[in-house]
Amino acid sequence: AALLLTTALLICLDVFMRYALSSPITGAGEIVVMLLVWQVMLGAASVARDRGHIAVDAVTSRFTGVGRAWVDAVRITITIAAIAFLVYFGVQLFFQTSGRTVAMLGISRGFTTLAVPLGAFLMLIYYGRDLLLAIQGIRTGRYTPPAIRQVIDEGDHVDAVNQSIEETTR
Repeated sequence: AALLLTTALLICLDVFMRYALSSPITGAGEIVVMLLVWQVMLGAASVARDRGHIAVDAVTSRFTGVGRAWVDAVRITITIAAIAFLVYFGVQLFFQTSGRTVAMLGISRGFTTLAVPLGAFLMLIYYGRDLLLAIQGIRTGRYTPPAIRQVIDEGDHVDAVNQSIEETTR
């Protein structure tokens, strides 16, 4: 939220300075790009932490118990592989750009590209957590998908969710 607010204020201030005072803020565009990259990567990690990424569950919702745990384990493993790819190439990008500077600001371009492997690494941690839950569900034979568990924790729709869980575990 702070990065988004800073971006919006900087853009507004730069527009005002440019058109009202004919004196734009030096490097404002570069700062905005840097802030946007960090917003996207940290935002994606935050959404992964809260299990809020959009998912089409038309097929997976038909599975229950151990079957659902297997489907989720495969889905999460594929997601982890894609994110690991992003971490690997993000680190390479960071090292390629860290020697260059942003001309208007005099800071390393690596500061901007560091957001990619860092945000992806945080996503790996959160998806790793979900994979461990799915594996535990496979081993124990009892599995509640994490999104349902989150709804229970927040107290919303508890009766409908608990009824669904009871039917799933029978």
